[in-house]
Amino acid sequence: MSNFTTQILLKPVEGSEYMSLAWVQKCFGVLDMINRDFARLVVEIDYPMTAWGGTATEEFLNYSLHFLDLLNSITSSVSHLSQAKISLFYALSLVEKSPSSAKENLLQIQPKRSIKLKEDFKVEGLSGIEEISCFGKEFVILQALSAMKSIEFWVLDAILSGLETRKSAGNFNGSNTNCLNSRFYEEMNEKPGAMEEVRGVNDAATRLAVALSTERCNEAAKELKRRLDVLENSLQEIEKQTKSLFSQVLATRNQLLENFRFKRHEP
Repeated sequence: MSNFTTQILLKPVEGSEYMSLAWVQKCFGVLDMINRDFARLVVEIDYPMTAWGGTATEEFLNYSLHFLDLLNSITSSVSHLSQAKISLFYALSLVEKSPSSAKENLLQIQPKRSIKLKEDFKVEGLSGIEEISCFGKEFVILQALSAMKSIEFWVLDAILSGLETRKSAGNFNGSNTNCLNSRFYEEMNEKPGAMEEVRGVNDAATRLAVALSTERCNEAAKELKRRLDVLENSLQEIEKQTKSLFSQVLATRNQLLENFRFKRHEP
């Protein structure tokens, strides 16, 4: 898992920020690799889900439920940002025809307001009971799940803290997330606020509003258009990545549930 944490801590572009949509896209790529590696592990140790014990089954179902819930929250936040930028595109269409109307529609993009994750939302290692009662391949799966969810939930929570107006839950324990916590929260404290691309759009909108008063707004309008295009493309890509990951995890969860139902009806 150390390789994944290293990739997460590498910024997409030199000088860019963690709280950027470019970083979010990179994180989704890492999440996809983690899930594929877990699926590969299941095959390599020859322990298909049909053979899983009750503990592994319960752990995965709980993990996947939280995971899908976080992805739904990200989808909602991305949708909010997509809707919020419509007013700015409309303002650009009015720059030449009606500068005053354009100025009225240059509204700052505000992240979605959301409540903080539950205080008891934690990701920890295996409990002592699980370590004692499980062994062999079942224990390998549980260890892998523990490591996987500690990183994945940290990443998804960090993403949401940038997309929404809330602080990260921060209840993530374990060696897999210690270095992530220190590096990430250090920058978060230095540069609080919305995603880098959203702040760039808002700054460009402010400059255009000032330029409209002087009737020298061509360059300011072009800059806002450029930043809006970057924001739009980034949001579309994140939406695709979120849907893809959601489908993968949901399919695995449904398969596990089907196996569980089949076992219950076995004579």
